[in-house]
Amino acid sequence: MKLLKKCSICKKYTLKKEHCKEQTKDAGYKYVKLKTASSEQAVLQQRLSRLEADNAANPSPIQALFRLDAGFGTSENVALLIEMGYELYTKPFSHRVGAALRGRVTAETTWERVGANAEMVAWEHTPVGRIPYPLDVALERFHTGSEVRHSALLHYGDDPVTQDLGAWFQCLQRPTDD
Repeated sequence: MKLLKKCSICKKYTLKKEHCKEQTKDAGYKYVKLKTASSEQAVLQQRLSRLEADNAANPSPIQALFRLDAGFGTSENVALLIEMGYELYTKPFSHRVGAALRGRVTAETTWERVGANAEMVAWEHTPVGRIPYPLDVALERFHTGSEVRHSALLHYGDDPVTQDLGAWFQCLQRPTDD
């Protein structure tokens, strides 16, 4: 007959010797995550204060529209360009965004034709990954022979892109030297 022992950490009765170590390891992991999140929050708060001061001191901010490929669509780059006040069109750096958007599509989803072999569906003011601002997002669907391919698009700015998906699609097809 085995005797149960009371764990000194969680106060539960257990047979496992490693019970306390597992609890301690889990608590340590959560503590590290909390410290990391607190540190990131402090850095973001400092950045916000600096950018607010910069914006207040700038009587004539530059207005610019950025069209970027996915290589530049990291959460850090997107957040920085938004905080600098720019209109932004990009593809996300991570394929997970497209996968998440495909998960939102149902049989009832209405796709809008935007090109010879392309269709789109979009959502306004949507949280995306670690980007701290809601974005307009779209999922493109391309019919290429027997294959169907998908691509995600991100937008931040004043243009009402979700109201005219054809214009959003065409904006991304134009050469960038105009």
